[in-house]
This record gives sequence, C-alpha cells and structure tokens, in this order.
Amino acid sequence: KNQYGFSCGQRSIGGDIQAAQSSGTNFQVGNATYDNSSSDEDMIHAIISHGYGICIDVEPTKYMEKVLFATDELTGLIGAVALMRPAGISDMETKSVMKKFKDKKFAAGCSRDVIRQGAEMLGMELSELIGKTIDAMRA
Repeated sequence: KNQYGFSCGQRSIGGDIQAAQSSGTNFQVGNATYDNSSSDEDMIHAIISHGYGICIDVEPTKYMEKVLFATDELTGLIGAVALMRPAGISDMETKSVMKKFKDKKFAAGCSRDVIRQGAEMLGMELSELIGKTIDAMRA
C-alpha cells in the first residue's frame, strides 16, 4: 500500500473525517478504530490532521497533509458547481468556481475559511488551488 492510496481511502471510512486519538495505541476515524502498531505513523498523522481546526488540533505539517486539508472542502464546492452545469466538470473554468465561492449561500456547508487557510498553507493563491483541484478532479 502506498501513502496516497491509504490516505485517499480515508474517504470511504465514513464521509467527512472526524478523527480523534482515543488511547496510546489506537486512533479513531469515523466509526472505525485502527491500531497504531499496524499503521504508518505518517498516515495516521495525515488522516488526523485532515480535521485540523474543525474537530482536532493536530496541524498538517507535510505537503501531502496540507493538500488533503486544503482540498477536502474545495472538492465539495467544485462538485456542487459541477452539478449545476450541463457538462459537469469537463469544461469548468476556475472563474466559475470563484464566482460560486463568493456566494456564501451556495454550498453553504463548504467552509470558505478552511479553503482559504488551506491555500495559504500551500503558499498558493486561491485561484491557483482551485484550478489545480479542478484539473485533478478531471483526471
């Protein structure tokens, strides 16, 4: 198993990640409990830090952790924009998402503050992060 496959697999564990350390040897993600002794500590940190500022105080420090943090809410917003378009994401432009980003009532459950914070963590302009995320979602 590779680190990206494992971290992407966290989505299937139970929707939006809700991570917490429950004891010295186990951690919990959604409704599943994992034994730290059989898991890579970097992956544990990546999964747990994914909820930084939302449900846990473990900050993303590595690049992959920051990408995961930055794009979780953003992919929800982009997905909502795609649902409103006849061609979905296939011809979506960054400006379409930026317009909806500014409308706080559109996809209100997607935290614009978390998306902005994620872009800052990565040292990117918001429009650059949105463009790269659209491209990744198309792939």
